[in-house]
Amino acid sequence: MMRRRLQRIPWRLPLLLALLLSCCLQRAAVAAAGSEDSSNAPATTGVLSGTVGGKRTLVLLDTFTTRQTHSAFFSSLRSRGHQLTFQLASQMEAELVSFGEYLYDNMVVFAPRAKLDTKALGVASIVDFVDSGGNLLLAGGPELSKSMRHVSALSGVEFDPSGSMVADHFSFASELEEATAPHTVVKATDVADNTFLLGSAARAGKPILFRGLAHTVADDNVLAAPVLRAPGTAYSFSARKGAVTLHNAGADAALVTAVQARNNARLVFAGSLDLFSNRFFEEPGAGNQAFCEELSKWAFAERGVLRASRVTHRRRDGSAAELLLKQKQRLDQAASLFPEPEIAKNSQVYRIKDDITYSLVLEEYDADQGGWRPYAADDVQMEFVMLDAYERITLASDAATGTFSTTFTAPDTYGIFKFRILYRRVGLTVLLVSTQVSIRPYKHNEYERFIPSAYPYYAGALSLMGGFFIFTYVFINASGSQKRKHD
Repeated sequence: MMRRRLQRIPWRLPLLLALLLSCCLQRAAVAAAGSEDSSNAPATTGVLSGTVGGKRTLVLLDTFTTRQTHSAFFSSLRSRGHQLTFQLASQMEAELVSFGEYLYDNMVVFAPRAKLDTKALGVASIVDFVDSGGNLLLAGGPELSKSMRHVSALSGVEFDPSGSMVADHFSFASELEEATAPHTVVKATDVADNTFLLGSAARAGKPILFRGLAHTVADDNVLAAPVLRAPGTAYSFSARKGAVTLHNAGADAALVTAVQARNNARLVFAGSLDLFSNRFFEEPGAGNQAFCEELSKWAFAERGVLRASRVTHRRRDGSAAELLLKQKQRLDQAASLFPEPEIAKNSQVYRIKDDITYSLVLEEYDADQGGWRPYAADDVQMEFVMLDAYERITLASDAATGTFSTTFTAPDTYGIFKFRILYRRVGLTVLLVSTQVSIRPYKHNEYERFIPSAYPYYAGALSLMGGFFIFTYVFINASGSQKRKHD
C-alpha cells in the first residue's frame, strides 16, 4: 500500500507545481494592473482646438460643364494636394458615410439649382457632415434653390429672394456685362482686412468681380464674419412684372461670408458662382483668383488653425501639486473588486494663497509658412474659475517658442477650480483649454504660531490671566492682614 502511494506522488507533483505557478502569475498580473491604473490615471485637461483639414474633397455640380468653366479653381485645389471627386448633385447616389466614417473631408457645392432630394444627398446629410467636422464651400446664384437656402439659413446666412441681383451704376465691369442685366458685374473693394481669412489677398487692393445674389448676416451672429461686402453705391434688387423691389444696399449687402461652427468646422457662402470662374480669374486688374484661392485655404483648414500642447501648472518654487487621493496597490484582491472612488484618483490640490505658475504652448498651422509654427499674441487670457472667475490674467508670451505663462496667488477660497482659456478670434479656430484642480484650506499644523490678526485676543487672554493672578494675590494678602489685626 505504501509503495502504491509513493508511485502516485510523482504524477501529482507537476500538477501542484503548475497550480502554484498559475497563482503566482495571477498575483503578478493583479499587481501590474494596479500599478498601471495608478500611473495612467485619467487626465483632467480638456482641450478643444483645431485640426488640419483633410484633402478628400467632394465637388457637387449642376452640370459637368462647370468643370471646364471653373477649371482654374479646381487646378489650384489639386496643386495643394486635394483629391477631387466630381458628382452631379441631382444624381448623387454614392453614400457620404461608409461604416460610420465619412468618405470626404471637404465639400464644394457649385450647384445653385440643386434640390438636394436624393437618397444619398439632402439638407440633413449636409448638416450632419458639418456637425461631424466637415468643411463646406457653397456658391449660389440668382436661381438659388430652396434646399441651398435652407442649408445657409441654418448657419445664419439669409440670401435675398430668388431672382435678385446686385447692381452698381458707378463701379461695374462693362466688358463683362450682359445686355439683359446691365451694371450687374460689380467691382467690390470692401474686403475684410484679416490675414487669417484671406492671407495676402486681404491687402492686395484689387477689386473683386461679383455677379450674383446678396445675403444678410445678423449682427449678433458671433460665428459668421462677412469677407466681402457690396460697395456703398451698390444695391440688391429684383424685377418682376415691371416692378422693381429693393432689398438692401451698401455694406448691409454681404457678398461672401465665412462661418466657423462651434466644433471648428468651416463654411463659406458666396452668392456668385461666377466669382470662381475662369472668365473672372483672367480679367485684367481683377483679384478674383488670389481671393478665391486664399479663401479656400481658410475654408479647408489650411490656415488659421490653433492647437495647445504642454499644459503645465506647478507652484512657483517648482514643486508639483499634491494628490487628493493616492491609489494604493492591493495584491490580495483582483482590481475589479475595488470600488471606484467618487473623486478622480489624481486630483491635484493646491493650498489657499499658494503662488501658482501656469503655462502652455500655442501653435498656429499655416501651409504657406511650412506647417506648425509658434503663435504670437498679446491678448491670450487665463481664468481661474469656480462658477465665477476669481482671477483673469493676460498671459505673457514668448514669440520664439509660443509659450504663454503667468504666476498668480491662489484665492483665499477653497473648492474645485479650473484653469480655463477660451480664445476666440475671427479667422482662427476656437481654442478651449480647461484643467481642473482643487484648492484646500490650511491644515491645523500649517498656520503661523502667532497670527498678527489675533494679537487682541492674545492680549485679552494674557490680561485675564494677569488680572486673575493679581486679584488672587491681593485677596489672599488682604484677608491675612485683616486676620492679624483682629488678633
